Amino acid sequence: MNLEAIMHDLAATIDVEHLTPDALGEYVLCFDDKIDVKISLLDNSTVLLIVAVTQVPSEHSAAQLLYERVLSRSLLHYRQGAKEVIAVNPDLGELQLQRTEDLGDLSRGNLQNVLENFVNAAENWVEYLNEAERSFVPSVHSHVLMP
Repeated sequence: MNLEAIMHDLAATIDVEHLTPDALGEYVLCFDDKIDVKISLLDNSTVLLIVAVTQVPSEHSAAQLLYERVLSRSLLHYRQGAKEVIAVNPDLGELQLQRTEDLGDLSRGNLQNVLENFVNAAENWVEYLNEAERSFVPSVHSHVLMP
């Protein structure tokens, strides 16, 4: 089965009139009006799922803090057997959640389960990063002046 056929079957299952790839060959599905999952072929036998979970801050110390938090959590998820990985797309300035699947292992029902798990993981990452951002309080260096 090819990706086009799997996406056609998925469209029927999730009650979408039709799914067509964009100019880059990516299918984009929006979940909960906030999670845009891009689905494309990485090579002839590998399907790539991507979702942007946050923008990388332009300020160096904020970006460094983001990377530290993400690396720590990502390693924990890896040890727990997560199939998703976090990647930085410097061209888009995004922190992305990515997952690959063997095209031969996918079917309509399987892709639906993979998407559900992927979207749940993405929502979890977005929530975690939003909480981390809210809890970040820049350090204030006070200087005591002596007479």
